[in-house]
Amino acid sequence: MNQPLKDERLQTARMDAPTRAFVRKKIWTSVILFLGLIAAVGISGLFLRDEMTTLANAVNNRLGFTGLATVLLVSETVVSPLPPDLVLSVVATSDLSDDWPVLVGILATLSTLGGHLGWFLGMRVGGSRAARLVLGRYRRRSIAIMRRFGLWAIVLAALTPVPWSVTSWTAGILRMPWRLFLLGSLIRFPRIMVYYIVIHATFHGIREIGIP
Repeated sequence: MNQPLKDERLQTARMDAPTRAFVRKKIWTSVILFLGLIAAVGISGLFLRDEMTTLANAVNNRLGFTGLATVLLVSETVVSPLPPDLVLSVVATSDLSDDWPVLVGILATLSTLGGHLGWFLGMRVGGSRAARLVLGRYRRRSIAIMRRFGLWAIVLAALTPVPWSVTSWTAGILRMPWRLFLLGSLIRFPRIMVYYIVIHATFHGIREIGIP
């Protein structure tokens, strides 16, 4: 079982030069990926609007919002390749978009909560064989990143495509203080809200900004 880290990076919010470089690199990567997502949503809204709406409503009819929320919570708690943006896209392109402020607020809360559940599970069972299997190939790299960057690894995971669940588990495994994890996780809620607003505006507004 991993012992609590003595490195002050897991105890403070200090950002040194290597950390700043790491943060800048991840932010630029996230900007590029986000622009790719927006381009995909915009193209879908322009050329496949009816098909995407039909597909999203079919998923919604099958799972319902409760099912979508459950999928998001589970994927944010355990190690999963499913990004929350897929669930946000279903909401944005289906009839659920009519009530998006409340629904996306719930999803943002569940996403943040999933990270805290991951931190708790990492703290409790992170050293078990089952946890090693769950984290798989991500474990060693995530632990190395957490040891080096501490709180800023949490901030980046909450804000960017860096796996939120893996990082949350790793913080628990390495005994990051909950108050510090909480501080880093606060950005997760606005991240989900902002991503949804951009996805929604791109899909529904693409025909209204002068594109024939």
